[in-house]
Amino acid sequence: MHKHNQFFDEPLSIVNAFSQHFCDVYQFSTSFSTDSSNCGLVPVHVNILSESDILSAIKSLKNKLTSGCDQVSSFVLKDFSLIFLRPLLSIFNLILRTSTFPERWKLARVCPVFRNDDMSDVSNYRPISTVTNLCTFLQYASEVIDGHGQVDVLYTDISKARDRIDPGILLRKLQGIGYSDFLVRLLQSCLHK
Repeated sequence: MHKHNQFFDEPLSIVNAFSQHFCDVYQFSTSFSTDSSNCGLVPVHVNILSESDILSAIKSLKNKLTSGCDQVSSFVLKDFSLIFLRPLLSIFNLILRTSTFPERWKLARVCPVFRNDDMSDVSNYRPISTVTNLCTFLQYASEVIDGHGQVDVLYTDISKARDRIDPGILLRKLQGIGYSDFLVRLLQSCLHK
């Protein structure tokens, strides 16, 4: 493997080269602070979750074996949903009350995926991250919170190493279209390193 005429042949040096490459393409956010001025739009708010919300969200998880650093697959969440019910209810309502995303849920297993051109060039790979299924669960929980109404989703696919989205700009845009300060702080907590 190589990058910029530097060659890597030991497994640890290859892993470190990918790690450095993926860090190099990450752009730190511009500054952002919550401000309740949202151009007169009706703010998007979040309610507290109930046990039935948690169970509905667990049932809607896709059956898959993949897991994040916590090694908890969706099969485990589904098979033991009644055991996980109360702890998950407490965790998710705490997240909603405090606008704070758990640091451990930000950990991800990152795999390099080849894009094009020279397979031996580290620059020709993009990172794919696998996070805890509890984050995926949070997506379904947010749909329940929204009362099964319109759910807006932002999908990003980095097709070139230098394509970037500035989280500060994204947060300002979400705030500008009516996301409450509470939700914007939660998203900021999720995006903050």
